[in-house]
Amino acid sequence: MRNLWSFWAGITLGAGGAASLISMRVAEQWYAAGGLALMVAGGAALCWMLQAQLRRALQARRESEQHARTQADFLANMSHEIRTPLSSILGYAELLGEAADVSSAQQYAQAVHRNAEHLLVVVNDILDDAKIRAAGMSITPSDCDAAELIEQTAEMLRERALARRIDLRVHIDPAARQRVRLDPVRLRQIVLNLVSNAVKFTDRGEVCVTVTLNKAAAPQTLRVEVRDTGPGLSREQVASLFTSFYQADRTSSKRGQGTGLGLSISRRLAQLMGGTLEAASVPGKGSTFTLSIPAPRAPAAASMSGSPFDSTRLDLAGSSTAAPCDTALLRLRGARILIADDSSDARHLLTHQLTKAGADVEAVEDGKPAVERLLAAWAAGSPFDLALIDIHMPGTGGLDGVRQLRARNYTGRVIAISADALPEERARSFAAGFDDHICKPISGEELVRRCSAALAAPGTVALAA
Repeated sequence: MRNLWSFWAGITLGAGGAASLISMRVAEQWYAAGGLALMVAGGAALCWMLQAQLRRALQARRESEQHARTQADFLANMSHEIRTPLSSILGYAELLGEAADVSSAQQYAQAVHRNAEHLLVVVNDILDDAKIRAAGMSITPSDCDAAELIEQTAEMLRERALARRIDLRVHIDPAARQRVRLDPVRLRQIVLNLVSNAVKFTDRGEVCVTVTLNKAAAPQTLRVEVRDTGPGLSREQVASLFTSFYQADRTSSKRGQGTGLGLSISRRLAQLMGGTLEAASVPGKGSTFTLSIPAPRAPAAASMSGSPFDSTRLDLAGSSTAAPCDTALLRLRGARILIADDSSDARHLLTHQLTKAGADVEAVEDGKPAVERLLAAWAAGSPFDLALIDIHMPGTGGLDGVRQLRARNYTGRVIAISADALPEERARSFAAGFDDHICKPISGEELVRRCSAALAAPGTVALAA
C-alpha cells in the first residue's frame, strides 16, 4: 500500500512538475513574444517621437533663419532709411553755413526740413510698430468731424500731388458730414499713409478719395476708399502688401523707399479700431484701398450742411481753398514764457519760435533755476504766463521741478517737453502736475498753437506731489 501510494505520489508530482515546467516554458515563449511586441511598439513610438522632435527642430530652425533674414533686411533697410536723410541733413546744413545768398540759403534750408520730416516718419513708424507688437498701442475715441479731418489730411499732400502733376480729389457723401465717435489721430494716420502711397506711386492720372457713411450698419460704418491710376500690383504683391517691412517696388529706382511698415501699421490700427483695411489692384490700371471702421454718431450731434455730393478738388487748378488762419496764433503777443532745457540748441530754437509769435521769453538750462524764477516772479506779483520745462535734464528734471511747484501751491500753467513719445511718459507728466505734454520734435506752428491753447484754458491742473 505504501508502495502504491508512493507510486501515485511520484506520478502526481512528476506530472505537476512537468506541467509546471511546460507552463514556465510557454510563459517564457509568450513573454518573449510579448516583449518583442513591446520592443517593436516602443521602438515605433520612440521613432515617432524622434521624428516629431526633428520636425519641430527643423521648423524652429526655418523660423529662426527667416527671423534672422527679416531682421537683417530690417536693419539694412533702416540703415538706409535713416542714413539717407541724415546724410542730406548734415550736408545741406554745411552748405547752409556757406550760402552766399538768401535764395541758396532758403533752398538748403528747405532740403534740411524735407529730409528731417522723412526721418521723423521713419522713427514714428518704428515706434508704432514696436508699440503694436508689444500690445502697447491704445485707441482713444473722441467726437470729431471725420469728413473734415479726411479733407484736411488730403490737403496736406496737395503740394506733393502738384509736383507730380496729378489730380488729387476728395469726394464726400453728404451723409458722412456728421460728428462721429472714433480715434481721429489714428484715422488721420491711416488716411495719410494711404493717400501718400497713392500719390507716390502714380505717375499720371489721379488719386481719388471717396468718403461714405453706412448708417444701416450697427454701428454705422465709415468707409474711406483711396483709388489711384498707378501701375497696379500683381496678385502676389497684393497678398504681401500688409506684411511688415514689405515693399512692393524693389526696383533700383527706389521710388518705393520707406520702412515697409506703413501699410502693416495701418491695417493693425484699423483692426484695433474694430474695422478692416483691404486692397485690390489690377496691373496697369491702378489700385484701390478700402478702409472701413465703426463710426457711431456722436451724442447730440447735428449734421453739417453740404451740397448734393461735395467734391473738393485738389489738383493743378488749385480750386481748393486752404484752411483759414487760426486766430490762436496771435494769443502769444506779450505773453511772458519761461523755458527750461539743458540743450542750448533746443533753448535757442524754442526762444526763436515763441519770440517770433510775439512772446517775451526767458530761458534757463536746468529745472532748479526754473523753479526759483517761477516762484520768485509769482511772489513778486508778476508771474510768468506759461512755462515749458524739459522732462529729462541732468540736474533737476521736469517731473521733480513741477512737483516742487505744485507742492508750493503754484497754479501757473506749466507744459512738459520731452523727446519720449511713449504714452507712459505723458501719463507721468500729468500725474506730476503738468498742464500739457509736448513731444519733440514739434513744428513752430504747432508749438505756438499748443501754448496758445494753454493760455486760453479757463483753469489749470495743480496736483500736489
